[in-house]
Amino acid sequence: MSTVASETPLAPPAPGILGGIANILAEWGGSAIDAVSTVGDLTLFSFKTLAWLFTRAPKPGTLLPNFYQVGVLSLPVIALTGTFIGMVLAVQSYFTFRDLKLETRLGAVINMTLVRELGPVLAATMLAGRDEPVVGVVRGFVAAQAGPEPRASFPSGDRPTCPSDEGLS
Repeated sequence: MSTVASETPLAPPAPGILGGIANILAEWGGSAIDAVSTVGDLTLFSFKTLAWLFTRAPKPGTLLPNFYQVGVLSLPVIALTGTFIGMVLAVQSYFTFRDLKLETRLGAVINMTLVRELGPVLAATMLAGRDEPVVGVVRGFVAAQAGPEPRASFPSGDRPTCPSDEGLS
C-alpha cells in the first residue's frame, strides 16, 4: 500500500503558535491522505478479487467433493471436541455460578461461549488438525508414484560419515 504522507519530507517546524498549528494541520492532512489511499487500495483489491472469482470459477466437479471432505466429514470431530470442552467449562464454572445463585444460567452461558467465542477458533483448529494427515498421505502417494529419490553422488564415491554413523555400517 502506498502512503503519500510518508513519501514527502516534512517541512521544518515554523516558529511560533501559527507554525505549531500549521504543523498539526499538516500531520492531520497526511493522516487523512494515508486513510484515503488505504481505502482506495482496499477497494482495488476487492474489485480484482471479485473479478477473478467470476472469471476463473473452479469446476463443480472439483469444488463439491472438497466441500464434502472438509465440511461434512469434519463434523463428528468438531462435535465431539466441542462436547468435551463444554463439559470441562461446565465443571469449572459451576462453583462460581453456585456462589452467585445463578446455576440455572450455566447452560446458556456455556452455549453462548462455545458458539460465539470458542466455536470458530476450535473448529478451525480441529479442521486443520484433521486434514493435515490426509494431505501428508496424498503427498507421500504422489512421491511414491514418481519413483525412487535420486541419490547424491560424490566425486570420490565415498559416502560422507557422521560420528553417530560409525556403528551402523
